[in-house]
Amino acid sequence: MSDIFPPNKPATFSARNIRTHYNRRKIGEVFHIDIEVEESVWNQLRTVPENALIEIVAWWHEGDTASSQIPIESKPEKPAVKSEKSAKESGPYSEFWRIMVVRGVRTYPDLQECLDATPEHVWEALHAVFETETMSTVSPRQWEAWVTENGLSDGLITMSRNAEIQAAQKVN
Repeated sequence: MSDIFPPNKPATFSARNIRTHYNRRKIGEVFHIDIEVEESVWNQLRTVPENALIEIVAWWHEGDTASSQIPIESKPEKPAVKSEKSAKESGPYSEFWRIMVVRGVRTYPDLQECLDATPEHVWEALHAVFETETMSTVSPRQWEAWVTENGLSDGLITMSRNAEIQAAQKVN
């Protein structure tokens, strides 16, 4: 990681020993967390302006094994109905979208609100929005442009960029 935490550029770091806190003050209820991070991360986070908004995409695991580093959705999904598409018909962004689903793109509240869909129906709604039978033909740039145009959370763009990096690493 660099010495400065730049704006609008995703950063990945690990944290441990989360502690949640709650206070009732004159301004209302205040919820906050404490986490332990490496010194280099701490030094970077010190460069973030005090009133800045930080978008966080988080997952947790119970160990330091490589397999536990991959986020999974909190609820197991129903098995997908097999379509008639063959593996050859998957698009150039299949791995990107697989990672986006694993990371929980369908559970983002503002995405659900924008699409007027429940998590179970977000996928179908996205197919309709992008007028495609498979999201694997929708590039990360097309996705990010749509997210921006609709004023959705920057967390979706952060998730997208991280998924794109992870997909590129898997393909190479």
